[in-house]
Amino acid sequence: MKNRLWLLVVGGLLAGCGLLPGIGGPQVNGSFSDSPDGTYKWANVNAGKVRLALIGVTSSGITSYNGQAEVKDVNVFRAYALELPSAPPAGAYRVYAYCDANGSGSFDPGEDIADSGSKLLIWATADSSFAFGSTRFDLKKGWNGYDSSQALSSSNPYQGENYNNYNLTLRANCP
Repeated sequence: MKNRLWLLVVGGLLAGCGLLPGIGGPQVNGSFSDSPDGTYKWANVNAGKVRLALIGVTSSGITSYNGQAEVKDVNVFRAYALELPSAPPAGAYRVYAYCDANGSGSFDPGEDIADSGSKLLIWATADSSFAFGSTRFDLKKGWNGYDSSQALSSSNPYQGENYNNYNLTLRANCP
């Protein structure tokens, strides 16, 4: 009986943190990759300054910053999971890792060191048509995953419980 109670308590804690699939809302996850040419390595960054943020974007760049979650020791885990907000402003978002160089605890322009590249997360307040750059496509209400490097299809954009492989490739140092 004690084991069942313990499992119930642990399961509730994990669910509350969004660590059990299907409980706590959709998540985005991925890994941390060194720069392709080997110039920048996650093992060399100051992990105490690295933060993770979901940032609003347009086809021409960053538009808004709505909060962040701290990344814990990227050198050990080499992966992340971030629960998505339940009702953000409508629009496209990208996952960024940034170096909090000034210690403000929030993202400032120029601090980004890695992002999810061509993979975007798009929040739609209703089933609708959405334009990103010159591309227009249909979305379902809620979170939608979209990979701008892939052709539009029945699986791009898509909705899911988890948005996997939003990998963060390092492109700058965090001393």
